[in-house]
Parts: sequence; C-alpha cells; structure tokens
Amino acid sequence: MGELENEEVNQLVAKLLSDYGKGRDIDKMAVFNQPDRDKVVLITNKLLRLVFPGYYRDQVYKSYNLRGNLTVLIEDVLYNLSGQIEIVLCYDEITKRADAGEEASLSPEESAKFKEQAYCLALTF
Repeated sequence: MGELENEEVNQLVAKLLSDYGKGRDIDKMAVFNQPDRDKVVLITNKLLRLVFPGYYRDQVYKSYNLRGNLTVLIEDVLYNLSGQIEIVLCYDEITKRADAGEEASLSPEESAKFKEQAYCLALTF
C-alpha cells in the first residue's frame, strides 16, 4: 500500500474511532446483550419464505400439508423473533438503570414482563 493510501486509511480509522467515542447505544460493543446476528438473518429468511413462498423453497420442513408447513414456520418466526426482542428490551432497561447509577440487574418478575412484552411485539409483525 502506498503512502497516500496508508494516510487515507489512518484518517478513516481516526474518524471512525472518534465517531465511536460519542457514546451512542448502537456503538457499544456489548456482544452478549445484543440480538444474535445469525438468528436475525434466520428470522429474515423465514419471513421472506412467508412473503414469497414460490421463490424461496422450504429446505428445513419436509411437509406436504401447506397449512401445517405455514403454521410451523410462523410459530418458529414468533418464537425466535420474541427471543431477540426480549434481549433488546432487557438491554435497554439495564442500560437506563446503569446510566442512572442504579442496580442494573432485573428481577425474575421484570424478566417475565419483558418476555411477555417481546411476544406481544413479535405478534405485531
């Protein structure tokens, strides 16, 4: 890499690091408290199969009953989507508490409430 390209790369890295330092939620590297990328891709692919059934073939569920196939697919999307939404809801609450200097852990009752909210939100897709 030439000197000009090296300088451009260094400037880009400096700009990105400066931008990351602004403290936005999207820039936090809390890997375990964020939705799983692979699961989000899986959910998206299943939604595409629901919307475009003739284009996306069903590789996982070997069923000749369309009603049963759709039921299993929708239930699978709801289950996985609600799980990812629950992660986001819990992360949001824990982050708010931590920013306010409060105890950041959730009680079992609060976790159950977020699980229920996540399922309700998943149903609205």
